[in-house]
Amino acid sequence: MGEPMVAPESNSLRFEAPHRPAFVRILNEVGRRIEALGLNPFEIDESRITAAVEKQTGLHDFGEDLYRQPMRVLIDSFNSEARLNPLGRYFARGFVLAALRNRLQLQDWWTRHPEILDQPVVRPIVVIGLPRTGSTLLQNLLAQDLHNRSLLGWEASFPTPPPERETYLTDPRIRRVEMVSKVVDYLSPAARGLHPVGATMPTECVTLFANSFGNMDISGINWVPSYLDNWLASDLTPHYRYFKKQLQLLQWQNPRERWSLKTPAHLFALDSLLEVFPDACVVQTHRDPSRVIGSFCSLAATLYAIGSDEVDVDALGRAWCEVWAVGLDRTMAFRRKAGESDQFLDVHYRDLLADPVGTVHRIYDHFGLEMAKTADTHMRAFMVKNPQHKKGVHRYTLEQFGLAAADVERRYAEYCREYGVATGSG
Repeated sequence: MGEPMVAPESNSLRFEAPHRPAFVRILNEVGRRIEALGLNPFEIDESRITAAVEKQTGLHDFGEDLYRQPMRVLIDSFNSEARLNPLGRYFARGFVLAALRNRLQLQDWWTRHPEILDQPVVRPIVVIGLPRTGSTLLQNLLAQDLHNRSLLGWEASFPTPPPERETYLTDPRIRRVEMVSKVVDYLSPAARGLHPVGATMPTECVTLFANSFGNMDISGINWVPSYLDNWLASDLTPHYRYFKKQLQLLQWQNPRERWSLKTPAHLFALDSLLEVFPDACVVQTHRDPSRVIGSFCSLAATLYAIGSDEVDVDALGRAWCEVWAVGLDRTMAFRRKAGESDQFLDVHYRDLLADPVGTVHRIYDHFGLEMAKTADTHMRAFMVKNPQHKKGVHRYTLEQFGLAAADVERRYAEYCREYGVATGSG
């Protein structure tokens, strides 16, 4: 990746979140005073969190040791790099605790029901591509087809016990995740407008990678450069195998014809993805990188500012401009080696916006997939209910993050040539 993503102290800039409620300011101030007394109620410590989650669940088998090294790097990064305020430490500790809790409970189910791992995962539709390229719209449209099984927010957060068909839309875990979403809305309404999430909405499959500490997304929520560098240097294939095991559990009592999955993180590990899911139908979305990088940096800065009072926006811009370029470099190298393949289909942002439903039909035609009879009607109804800019227009500039359009265009020029991505457009 080049130089580590460590922010130079002399260049640290204050970033004010669009919204910080008085209650949050008070909570952080009280937290600082408690810490000044030598107390640390939200300490991010491996042994203490492990003991707490074992006591909470009554379980002790975390399964394979795949998770330990990246977890320890993440904890160190939380403590030494993320510049967390008390609220940020609370959420970071909760992230580690939730992942360990899920590991214990997942392993318990696999041990008691080994037949889960015999479940076939056949021809999943996997959407990859840079963030902010229309992949969320595409994911939501694919979710309108009853043949597809999308990963919903509640089951990604609480994968056990395995969801059941009869209670899939009434499970009590839905309410728990809805409450968390409301808290995030309260802390930063801007974040929801930039990237809507919800208990019964499709979420990124990378959420499940958190349970092996193989997920990239935490780097877009907190400034954890050492963790991200470690992730970029890792063999992600074991994490994909663990991810598949989770999909097998989730579909065990509620199967559909195929999974519909998406996350930009797949750009970095197409080899691992296709080793574990060799018959995947891969859709790569494309958009002018100058639009993508500014939009993503705006989202990341907004999320960083929930848990930190100090965000170096210049360092953020430099880092993520390079990281996403690395992901595209890896994908281009893999696809060149694979040659012309019907396993891939490219979808451009402008084409998706011009004809969303037609784009989905093109995907199905390309891969020879059958669509449920009601899917077309449901997709068109979704578009009527969710027009572009429903949550408002997202305003940002590259310059806010210390970037120049010419530099971004130069770094991504090879990608744009390779896939015919128009620059200077939406």
